[in-house]
Amino acid sequence: MKKLNLIILLGCLCATAFSQTKIFREVGQDISTSVKPIMENDVLVGYLAFTQLEKLDKDSFSYRITIMDENLNDIGVVNFHEQKLRLEDVMIEDNILCLAYVKSNVLGYTYEHRATRKKAFRSGKAWMLTQFINLKGEIIKTAQLSLDVNIAGNWNPDFIPGSVLKEPVRVQNISGKGFVCFYGDDSRKNMVFYDMNGENTWEKKVSEAGDIVQFMTSDHDVYLITKKEESAGKNQYTVHSYNADDKSTYPKYILKDKKGNNLLALGFENDPVSGKPDISGLIYNPKFRKPMNKDEGLKIRRGMYGGVFNIQLNGHKKGEIKEQFTYWYDESKSNVTAKGYFESGDGYITPNKSFRDFYGNTYYTGSVINSKVRGSSIAWNVIGWGLIGARLALFASNPLVGAAVAPGLALSKYRSFPAGSALVMKMDSIGKLKYENTLPVKGRIQRGSYSYYLGAYCFTVVSPVDRRTYLIMADEKAYVIYSMEQKKVIRTIKRDDNGKSVTVLPAKEGSIIVSTVNAKEKYTMMSVESI
Repeated sequence: MKKLNLIILLGCLCATAFSQTKIFREVGQDISTSVKPIMENDVLVGYLAFTQLEKLDKDSFSYRITIMDENLNDIGVVNFHEQKLRLEDVMIEDNILCLAYVKSNVLGYTYEHRATRKKAFRSGKAWMLTQFINLKGEIIKTAQLSLDVNIAGNWNPDFIPGSVLKEPVRVQNISGKGFVCFYGDDSRKNMVFYDMNGENTWEKKVSEAGDIVQFMTSDHDVYLITKKEESAGKNQYTVHSYNADDKSTYPKYILKDKKGNNLLALGFENDPVSGKPDISGLIYNPKFRKPMNKDEGLKIRRGMYGGVFNIQLNGHKKGEIKEQFTYWYDESKSNVTAKGYFESGDGYITPNKSFRDFYGNTYYTGSVINSKVRGSSIAWNVIGWGLIGARLALFASNPLVGAAVAPGLALSKYRSFPAGSALVMKMDSIGKLKYENTLPVKGRIQRGSYSYYLGAYCFTVVSPVDRRTYLIMADEKAYVIYSMEQKKVIRTIKRDDNGKSVTVLPAKEGSIIVSTVNAKEKYTMMSVESI
């Protein structure tokens, strides 16, 4: 069995107005831990450490939950026994925690003999288990629902794999009402509503076609965004919404502009001022024609995207939805060609993230890519086409010999798409688009034919007190913290600190967590730091 380690709290090393630091050191074997943020209405309010301790018997384990505040101070500990668990998500509402797990009586268990394991598979089960805990550390309610999953196909002797579900368990709080959980197993996609006492008040099967790409709540409404691939190589996104009070379903909202063009949703979150859902992203170019191959870089270079959009869902009626669409060919564009080439960024922007600030502006980010010809690949193509000619000649004289010569060499690709720095655009409240800045962050370099492009990792942190928004982007070397209001990089954090691995994560409002892993001395230091 794989040996896992427990990270335990050793204590607070320092506590100032600007940071709170703790060390978590590895001790013991066959014991594991995971740390999750505790969220309420999209705001981080604390952290939860879930630890699997020793195995009590052949069926059950001992578990410990450590509840921490936003500064990593311990405020409660819960101990309990249960079968194998995988913690999926955590949320809080009115001082009640809702923890959602996947539970199994077979996944994550070791069997000495194959026959014993096959017998266990036949009786194997999995459940979605929800726990409701108050801040005194008391479990006030536990509930579970059966899951339809492939036990044998997902079995692992050490843990419950994430692949066991088609859609992972996600939890959102509903203000003053309770929680809603969403999951997808092999036979259905389902939403389950719980009140503040942990009682299952109602369930709803989600019958909408497509993958669930976004799940969120706003006030007493629940929102899902589905993605369905279309034949033209573009995706259609649709917003589905439900009322948690009367269980009603609102009319669906298909993400298209007024000309019928599909929209690519990059951001979906509650507006920091109004608290209403806000969707933003890129507009697919209706004149774009998909190339024969699947090279995403070539699609972008040929004008796959034609502009940007922002949609404010202030209600569910047509007159309550505010839409803004800005196209590359509009007069409001800045430094961009009709095909989306940014002169300031010296390339084409790739889809990454979009978000809204406190002043009604919408920002769009993404790594810039260029299309370049690779000399070595051209040489291989020349050779390949020469061999194809020889192959055709051989085929004319001897089909059996000709068919065996140079298969597929002529398909060698000759383009590369190097990733440049990250680009930031801003659309103001009246729809005027402008280039904002270029950040020293590079996405991954992709060469040849590929089906998708991975830009730079990024997230945002807000500070409601001074109404500021910060963009944190990362490449292989460092994290860059950029102030949207100051329009400059205010901090850079290297990912390697003298051999120690550094990760930056979201924290409380106006702060980040800097996690430093020292693999040699087997400890992790976590520090909550003000931006």
